[in-house]
Amino acid sequence: MQFLVVIGIVFVMFIIFVIGFAERYRDIQVEKETVAMKDIALKLHDEIVIARNLQDGYSRNFTMPDTVDGFNYTISLNQNLIIVTGEHAEYSTYVAPVQGQVRKGTNVIRKIGDTVWLD
Repeated sequence: MQFLVVIGIVFVMFIIFVIGFAERYRDIQVEKETVAMKDIALKLHDEIVIARNLQDGYSRNFTMPDTVDGFNYTISLNQNLIIVTGEHAEYSTYVAPVQGQVRKGTNVIRKIGDTVWLD
């Protein structure tokens, strides 16, 4: 009988450990996804800042990846706000005014007449 009680206690402790480990693993995954969303938002932010600071006629092709560190995401540019959304995380940052939209894959950024354009 004592053996069964000890086995029961060990089993309960094991279940608590597994639940705690699973929660911590999920927190780490969400944290990794948040960092990945931030990285992709700041990449676009940097492209816009560079274009804004250079002379008229500036043009550059850049690529937004399909996934970031294995995480799928959506990216949008609403007014002056870059919003990057993953499955469990989101990151947003403000930028100077930009015309056009960003998309996954190849994008072209231009500065024409003191306006930054995304194609």
